[in-house]
Amino acid sequence: MLQNIRANVNGLAAKIIIGLIILTFSIFGIESILVGGGSNSAAEVNGEPVEIAEVQQLVRNQTQRLIQMMGDQFNPALIDEQALQAQAIETIVNRKLLLQNAEDLGLAMPEQAVNKLITSMDQFKIDGRFSRELYSQMIQGAGFTPASFKQSLKDDLIVNQLRAGFLGTEFVTSAELKQAANTVLEKRDVRYFTLPMASVLDTVKVSDAELQSWYEQHKENYRTPETVDVSYIELSRDDFMQPISEQRVREVYEEEKDQQRIPAQRRVSHILFQQAEGESDEALNARVTAVQTALAAGADFAKQAKSVSDDKLSGAQGGDLGYTSGETLPAAMEDAVAKLELNAVSAPVVSDAGVHLIKVTDIQEERVPAFEDLRFDIERRLQNDEASRELLRVVENLRDLAYNAEDLAEPAQELELKVMEEQGVSRDQAQGLFAQPVLASQIFSEEVFEQGHNSDVVEIGDQHFVVARIKTVHPAKIQPLAAVKEAVQTALKKQRAEAVLTEQANTALANLNKGESVETVADKFGQTWQLQLGALRSSVDVPQEVLARAFTLPAPAAGQSYSDYVTNAQGDILVLQ
Repeated sequence: MLQNIRANVNGLAAKIIIGLIILTFSIFGIESILVGGGSNSAAEVNGEPVEIAEVQQLVRNQTQRLIQMMGDQFNPALIDEQALQAQAIETIVNRKLLLQNAEDLGLAMPEQAVNKLITSMDQFKIDGRFSRELYSQMIQGAGFTPASFKQSLKDDLIVNQLRAGFLGTEFVTSAELKQAANTVLEKRDVRYFTLPMASVLDTVKVSDAELQSWYEQHKENYRTPETVDVSYIELSRDDFMQPISEQRVREVYEEEKDQQRIPAQRRVSHILFQQAEGESDEALNARVTAVQTALAAGADFAKQAKSVSDDKLSGAQGGDLGYTSGETLPAAMEDAVAKLELNAVSAPVVSDAGVHLIKVTDIQEERVPAFEDLRFDIERRLQNDEASRELLRVVENLRDLAYNAEDLAEPAQELELKVMEEQGVSRDQAQGLFAQPVLASQIFSEEVFEQGHNSDVVEIGDQHFVVARIKTVHPAKIQPLAAVKEAVQTALKKQRAEAVLTEQANTALANLNKGESVETVADKFGQTWQLQLGALRSSVDVPQEVLARAFTLPAPAAGQSYSDYVTNAQGDILVLQ
């Protein structure tokens, strides 16, 4: 758990968390952080339950992601449900611990900010506008209600307030903890308004003479790089994939089926009894005996597991632990499982986890997988093997032919391959196939670029080969004004607009420094001012450029203020106080 915090939470905020955890451990012990949960919880974090339903939802989400990632290759038998459940619990515990510390530090997320974020998310928009119907459909499909989705998003935003650059120390002093907390919780009251670039750009006019003058002064900005047009032959294993006859697949199946035997498996359920603090051995044994008596009288094992088992995760599933082939469970349990008949219940079995009553609910004997179970894998392996052999044969022939050929047409004809072309390949701006460093270095090598030879046949990926030749060289050149007039006009207008905006910003600052209000100054420029009281460094309702500058300005004394302006990525100037 602590390792996850270390991996995910950084900077001064991390010191706060680690410091508080250390303090909690030293005073109350680890039990105060994580203890066994109640009847409806898998665990507790400082008294807050980790609900079984929450764990199951996360496991379902993780499984669904695996299905999406693996597609047709997904095999449910490879999923370790217990491992997923353990990982889910750890994830939820870490998250709750972070949220509890965030709450202790007074970090919060306004409802308005969460609503604003939701309505701005592209996945909930149709034709650029927020769709409540699409929003409802998507969150329901992910297992959320509107309330639970909003709460989850709010929690994410709060936790993210704690994530900054980690300083790497495992020791935190009281002074450092206080300083870190002050930094995270520092607030600013900020007023600001925007001087938009777009409104000024629309008013800027430039003449043809001014465009010509700008162009002459900045010609190098409009120089095209040296490029080449390339002829090439590309080969990969997929080019040589051929169907495999069913007879051949069956022959391999018969040769290999005994090596693919599926070992005997038993499906196991259990009821776990853990000795509670202060509980005597006699009391523990009495609990076990009571359940044994109930089962002997015909009570349903699954219902007993749900109601009394101290393993709440498996208990919610009727005690089911899944299948074991003899190596999954603790040795004492595996020994008991191996001796049980179908649907029989064991005597009490003791392991490090506690005392178990075990039931075998299904037995699958050792078996040879059916032909259809292995057919796809065998067929794909045979196709890959044969395609790889053919690819390497053709590559070796291509190497010999291309080395001695004056172009690529002759090798292509000899080997029945296709010559393709790529235009405009440059040294520094290559894309796609020619962005591969090994291929780019070949194309612009002395032998290929200067002497005009074919390149070596190079491997640019796993069983993926290319041989290339330069067809035409296009020297670098400065484009004429007619070809770049629109770009020149945009650059010149932007430069002039920036000058106008800067002058406006300086005028605004001068007025603010004379004591005029932000409202008055904004109104002079036809803009609307904004106010954010108590903004944190992580506030989402204030432009990040404004926040960054606001927190670098000195903290003003009572009745004072500081003013400045910043420019955003769009070229707008934001005046702030």
